[in-house]
Amino acid sequence: MPERRTTAWSAAACILLALALTGCADDGRRAAQRTEAEAVARLAATFVADLRGDAERLAAEVVTARTAGRPRTDISAIAEAVLRDKPDRLGISVAFEPDGYDGDDAGHESQRPVGDKSGRFGVYYFRSGDGSVVADNLQMTAEAGIDLWYSPVIATGRKRLDEPFRYPLGGVEQPISSILLPLVADGNIIGVATVETLMTPVIDEIAARDQAWPGRIWVISEAGNWIVHADASRNGTTIDSATAQSPEEVVALETYRDLLSSDRTVSDGTAGPFALRVTFEDLQQSWIVITTPIGE
Repeated sequence: MPERRTTAWSAAACILLALALTGCADDGRRAAQRTEAEAVARLAATFVADLRGDAERLAAEVVTARTAGRPRTDISAIAEAVLRDKPDRLGISVAFEPDGYDGDDAGHESQRPVGDKSGRFGVYYFRSGDGSVVADNLQMTAEAGIDLWYSPVIATGRKRLDEPFRYPLGGVEQPISSILLPLVADGNIIGVATVETLMTPVIDEIAARDQAWPGRIWVISEAGNWIVHADASRNGTTIDSATAQSPEEVVALETYRDLLSSDRTVSDGTAGPFALRVTFEDLQQSWIVITTPIGE
C-alpha cells in the first residue's frame, strides 16, 4: 500500500511538474514574441524618424533661403544635398503658394524648372538613372492631383507619412513612401516640402529578423497596406484576406483587425499571435507589428 501511494504521488508530481514546465515554455514563447515585436517597432521608429529628420532639415533650409532672399535656383543645392547624403531618398518636392517664395511669380513665368507658366514655384528634384539630380516642374493643378498631397497639408498644417505604394525602378517594382511637411514662415503656411524614399532598408532589416526568428513577422499600416509580408512582392500592396497565402497570414490579419478596432496599443491574451501598435508622433500614421508562431 505505501508503495502504491508513493507511486501515485510520484505520478501526480510528474504531471504537476510537466504542467509547470509547459507554462514556463509558453511564458518564454510569449516573451520572445513580445521582444521580437518590440525590436521591429524600434526599427520602424528609427526609419521614420530618420526620414522625418531629412524632411525637417529640408524644410528649415528652404525657409531660411527664402527669408534671406536667395534666388530660386539655390533651392536645387539644398535638395541635392539631401539626395546625395541618402542614396535611398528618391525625390524631393518643394512647392509654394502663388507668390509664396519671393513674391515675384510674374518675373519667373515659364522659367523652368523654377517657374511654371504662371511663374509659380513648384519643383520636383529626383535622382536620374546615372545618379545625377534632375529638376522638373510640378503641375500645381487639381487635374494633376495636388488635392491628394499638397492641398491637405496647406489646409491643415499637419505633417503626414504617406501610405506605401509600389513603383517600377530600373524595371523592378519597389515599395516607396513619402513624408510631407508644411513650409512655415512668420506663422503662415506658405508651401509644402516632401521627401520620397525607398522602404527596402527597413523592410530588409525586418525580413532578416523574420528569417532568423522561429515564427513569422508581419507589419501592416493603419490604413491596411503591407509594410512587411513574407512574400516581398506584396509589400506596398493592400491587405486582402481572400489572397492569404498561409494560416499564419489569416491569423495575422485577424489580429490586425482586432487591434485596429480597439484603442489598445498591445494585443491581449497569453498565447497565439502578439500585436503591437507603433504610432509615429504627429505624422497621422501608425503601423501594427504582429508576430505569429509557426502553425498558428
